[in-house]
Amino acid sequence: MKIVQQYICEVCGTQYADKEQAEKCESNHKKDLKITNLRYLPITSDASGLPTTITIEYKEGKYTRTATYKR
Repeated sequence: MKIVQQYICEVCGTQYADKEQAEKCESNHKKDLKITNLRYLPITSDASGLPTTITIEYKEGKYTRTATYKR
């Protein structure tokens, strides 16, 4: 019988055989994200009610950066 030991990133759920890789993955994920803008379309164009773009703000070192996600 063999014992298999795995480490799982608690943020994204990826499994690793190496503890250091799992820790590196966990520390790489951006945290403390702040939604700064949501853009919606009128119901005549999109009846889902969901935003078409979401803009977030996050800290990266001493800088504040933004990213926009579109669907």
